Amino acid sequence: MKVYYFTGTGNSRYIAERICAAAGGGEALSIAEALRGQGGAGTSDIVLSGDAVGLVFPVYWLCVPAPAIQFLRRVRIESSYIFAVLNYGGIALTAHDHLLEIARERGIRLSLLAGCRMPDNFAPWYDLERMNRRFTADKIQAKADRVASRVAARRKGGTHATITRPFLYYSKKRAAREALDFDKRIFRVEAHCTGCGLCAQACPAGNIRFGTEGGTGPRPVFGGACWCCLACTNTCPVNAIRCKGEKNKARYYNPFVTPIEN
Repeated sequence: MKVYYFTGTGNSRYIAERICAAAGGGEALSIAEALRGQGGAGTSDIVLSGDAVGLVFPVYWLCVPAPAIQFLRRVRIESSYIFAVLNYGGIALTAHDHLLEIARERGIRLSLLAGCRMPDNFAPWYDLERMNRRFTADKIQAKADRVASRVAARRKGGTHATITRPFLYYSKKRAAREALDFDKRIFRVEAHCTGCGLCAQACPAGNIRFGTEGGTGPRPVFGGACWCCLACTNTCPVNAIRCKGEKNKARYYNPFVTPIEN
């Protein structure tokens, strides 16, 4: 079994690892690393093969996130059992139909499309302090194991369009609008940044470099190719990367995953 995941703060990686454990073995592989290894947004197909091949990634603005779209449009999957798990903090809605649309375009026949509600890391929308209290480590593990057991049993289902399908066009338009210049609009680096570089290491898009703009010491500089995963702000050890509209200074990273493993 091979399970490809995209993650900002560990949820998708953790789900992928629990699926492999439930199945008695397998590999959890990073979509970001696969894209880097194939030259980013190149044109050649990435061939995925195995007795079972899975995809795990979060929902962004009720849609499939950009790196997962990029990956899906590059892959050719050769397997008798293909599954996908969408993890989300609020609701998935049109993300389900968005994935089915892309899969259909690429000739990918999903056996199972499942959802898994996990803690969200999106500070501009969610109260992460409350989120951290609500989702204990035991609860996170139980949710991941529930979907992992379905995959291990080779369950099928969830592969038909939902009643939200007519609204997919509007969700995609909004997602594109929200992602535009996201890093420039959302992030602010505070003066107590130590220049440690962990945010750049954590960024799966390779979108952060360090510069001395404004005569200050080394600070993260965002390059405009943000994948909107918020790994940087949730990984910062001194909480120096602030988000516009955040409810508080709380941050989230999956408790079972080591930060910067993306």
